[in-house]
Amino acid sequence: MECYTTTTERKPQHPSLLLWILLLATLKNMTVILVGHNVKVFDIPILLHALESCSLISIMQQVVKGFLDTKKLFKLTHPNMSSYTQQYLAESLLQCSYNAHDAVEDVLILQKLVSSIPFSYEKSKHATFSLTSALETFDYQKRVKKHFPSFQHLVDNRVLSQSMARKIAGSGLNFHHLELAHRRNPDGIRILFAEMHDGK
Repeated sequence: MECYTTTTERKPQHPSLLLWILLLATLKNMTVILVGHNVKVFDIPILLHALESCSLISIMQQVVKGFLDTKKLFKLTHPNMSSYTQQYLAESLLQCSYNAHDAVEDVLILQKLVSSIPFSYEKSKHATFSLTSALETFDYQKRVKKHFPSFQHLVDNRVLSQSMARKIAGSGLNFHHLELAHRRNPDGIRILFAEMHDGK
């Protein structure tokens, strides 16, 4: 499922992704929620990057409502387990093992795991999040990746905490913006941060 734009760059193949979205679109009059284990952390950023690379996010938004992360779901339904990896859940709840590197086996086992627990609307609701929310997180992480390096020297010298540097970078600001604000007005950084807080 790959095509090549240059000799070194790879990106997901547009036709395959588009066909997949169109297949989901055949589920007419149904709310499409994609289900996966630990998808919020791992799979969704990869999927959204692929969709963005192929300019398919707007089409995806017309078809998919959101996601259900089964790792979060099992933490709610089985709060005292020592691990929530899918392999551990399969061994503990289904008394079986499987090849986690086989995509088909992985999906079939997840289906069995989800089917093994009584459905709870409340618990499922707390394990579900919208595509809009996922896109906001995706955009935030992109801004952090772009702007955080400009604050690295401040973090290294303990002028700024890493978490605060990430928040500033995630807002879309870099170190140059702060320098410029201070140069224009000695109180400019405080004013800028106040604007950020008011505008959230």
